Amino acid sequence: MKPRSLVLGGALLVTVALSVWAVVRPAEDVVAPLVQRAAQPSGGSIPRAEPANGNRPALPFEFAPGERPPAKASPRNLFAAYSYTPPPAPVIEAPPPPPSAPPLGLRYMGQLQMDGRTFYFLQEGNGPTQRLAVGDRYGAFQLTSDAGNKLSFLHVPTNLPVDLALPAAPN
Repeated sequence: MKPRSLVLGGALLVTVALSVWAVVRPAEDVVAPLVQRAAQPSGGSIPRAEPANGNRPALPFEFAPGERPPAKASPRNLFAAYSYTPPPAPVIEAPPPPPSAPPLGLRYMGQLQMDGRTFYFLQEGNGPTQRLAVGDRYGAFQLTSDAGNKLSFLHVPTNLPVDLALPAAPN
């Protein structure tokens, strides 16, 4: 056998012997000194241990009556779920779009000047041609002006203007 194996085997035997001795010895040898220390009167307070260098600890371990710091109103939950994601951005709703008049649906077919008034011929889809002058109403629309290259209508229920572009005059 090698000397190393002998040393390890000896260490194992010592360890096993000490373990058996600790289990087999009577319990009174260990318990009796503890019972005797607990039975001694302590004078009503727990003695404080002072460090060997003479420095006192920064925080005392016992408080005199009325000296105890106040407890917090609500203790902190050590197992609370915490999230490190930023809170979602607030949702800002877009303002509703401004109201608009429905489409006019008319197309310009021509005009006629008679008795100092100008009459405009307009057609809706493939329907019959309508003759309108400034101030006339057609359904929910009223022709309000004919300035420039457009006819201006007013949608009466919403009071919103609608324009109809006129084609350029031929040369």
